Order: sequence, then C-alpha cells, then structure tokens
Amino acid sequence: MDMPTPLRVLIAEATPEGAYDVLEELRRAGHDPFAQVVANAEEMEVLLAVGTWHVLIGDAELPGLGPAAAMGVLRNRGLDLPLIALARGSGEEPAVEAIRAGACDYLRRDRLEKLGPAVAREVGAAADRRLHRERLLQAGGAPTLAALASALRHELNNPLAAIIANLSYLREELAALKGRALPPPAGKLKDLDEALSDTLESANRIRDVASALGGFKGGD
Repeated sequence: MDMPTPLRVLIAEATPEGAYDVLEELRRAGHDPFAQVVANAEEMEVLLAVGTWHVLIGDAELPGLGPAAAMGVLRNRGLDLPLIALARGSGEEPAVEAIRAGACDYLRRDRLEKLGPAVAREVGAAADRRLHRERLLQAGGAPTLAALASALRHELNNPLAAIIANLSYLREELAALKGRALPPPAGKLKDLDEALSDTLESANRIRDVASALGGFKGGD
C-alpha cells in the first residue's frame, strides 16, 4: 500500500538533535516525514491526544521512555501504533527486551538503512489491521467462529510457512558451518542474516494476529 503523505512520526529521543539521523534516513528511503520528538511519557501523552500518528521510533535505552514504557502508554490509550526500537550497541539483551515489550522491530543505529523498509512494513500492517477491524464492525460486530477460523487460517499460513522454511534453511547451513577452520564468507553471513530477519518479520506478523484477537468477543 502507499505510505501516508506526510508520514506522521513520533520519535522518542533525549534531544531533537538525536532524531536527525532518523529523519535523514526516512527521507533517503523515500518517505515524507512530519516528526515530533518526545523525551518522556508526559510529552508523548500530549502529542497522542492532539494528533494521529503512523509510527513511533524510539531509543531503546531512553530513560523513562524505553520500549516497555512507550508500549505502556500506547496500551493505556488503546492505540495500535507500531514501535520500532533503535539501539546504540550490539548486545542481544536489549533486543529481546524490546521485542518482549511489544516493539515491532529492533534496529541498530549503524544499520539504519533497514529503517525505511521496516517503517513501510509496519505502517502497512497497522493499516491492514485497522481496515480489518472496520470491516468487522460494518459486518455487524463479532465474527462467527467459522469466519474467525477462516481468517486465522489465511493470516497464519504464510508466516508459519516462512518460519518453517527459514528455520530449516538455518539449521542446514549451521550444520554445514560446524567444524570449518575458516570463517564463513561475507555473502553467506548476509544470507543467514536475511533469513533471520525474515523469520522475525513472520513471527511479528503472527504476534500481530494474536494481538488483534484480544479485541474480539465471540458470539453466543
């Protein structure tokens, strides 16, 4: 789907200057961002109350407004706003914490070339979820069990197939790498990284479907 113009972006950063590289990368990727910078939950609450936003991009280590705090604000307001967390280091623990808190993606600041595609993917997914909810309301509210089962089958089959295929590929490649005296070539590492990224994207899609189910109430 086409991206909104302008793309309304909330950026959780300690200072406006810290958001400069994010905006530059979004423009380089072809987006037309209108952005506001927030440094704490109170500022975020104010901007959420006065406008509609398409995506939240946040510093994963921002004191008082890391991924868990930011997602808490969104959930309290009942908003389905995708969060993309950014990290300055390469440690695994912040990534795990961000995804566990509900971030849709987690990127390192030295890999910002992935930001544009991630924003397009998550904004599009959020728009699809909103459209699905609107169609359910127009159809008369809660779906029947048969309709829900059909929708779930459609929504889950593709990402599950991708996860299974990628995990099988990764297992085979890692088995082939065992016992090698030399490090794997750069091209192979890139392939493995792309497979992991695709697996994470598919897993996030399944999580989004599960999250959307939380707003449904079955019929009598």
